[in-house]
Amino acid sequence: MQLTSIWLSTWWIFLAMGMAGWVLSLRNKNVNNIDSIWSNFFLVAALYVAFQQPELSDRQVLVLVLLAIWSIRLSVFLGYRNFGKAEDWRYAAMRNKRGDSFSWRSIYVVFVLQAAIAMVIFAGLLPGVLFAGEVGTRELIGAALALLGIAIEAIGDWQLFRFKADKNNVGKVLDTGLWAYTRHPNYFGESLFWWSLFLLTVQMDTIWTILSPVIMTFLLLRVSGVWMMEKGRTGKNPAYQKYQQETPVFFPRFRKVSVATSNQPEDKENSL
Repeated sequence: MQLTSIWLSTWWIFLAMGMAGWVLSLRNKNVNNIDSIWSNFFLVAALYVAFQQPELSDRQVLVLVLLAIWSIRLSVFLGYRNFGKAEDWRYAAMRNKRGDSFSWRSIYVVFVLQAAIAMVIFAGLLPGVLFAGEVGTRELIGAALALLGIAIEAIGDWQLFRFKADKNNVGKVLDTGLWAYTRHPNYFGESLFWWSLFLLTVQMDTIWTILSPVIMTFLLLRVSGVWMMEKGRTGKNPAYQKYQQETPVFFPRFRKVSVATSNQPEDKENSL
């Protein structure tokens, strides 16, 4: 009962952050800022709950530190990547479909929707923030895996960002670095991070918190991540077709790394 009431008490944080993001999006007619806000939903809500506790255990502090590293890193990177850029093609397609009405429709189809999804996922993270516990072997393993997930996501993001920034790579497909082992290392890293937090915090009476990594992984695989990025690519680009045949879509698999990237035209909507 306490857990449910505390979770419900955070609703205004998610709504307020979502609405603030919507107001800011009106200035440039660009909703890319939701990408930077997304990870901060969890951090701000977690800190709100943590600050109400009389004291925090070592495990609670560890969860908050890992969450802060993931959230701030992702928010800063996406803010830097999107600064001054055109609206992401996924949002642009929504805007083109709805026309001028998208400015106000984006309140619920983008900002409130993502705030609501974040609040649902946060329910699974809440026990790790709320309940005290010691840091033992299991917690250390979970923390190590969480840091590994953050590192994979960060390196994958940076490799793709640098690849796209180099004009010499126009017409090529990134198939080196982490991208040689999975077509979406950034999404795999994020999924690993959430499963690691579950391992770090789960108890017998909070086994239901598995819903958080399950939902997050489902979103990454079947909604806004892998599925959407892969949609429509097959048949468009021979180089990407070859890349698909050689490289697993999500879970990494070791293979011989290409010496050079393909010279075939690239699908410019390449991953995150």
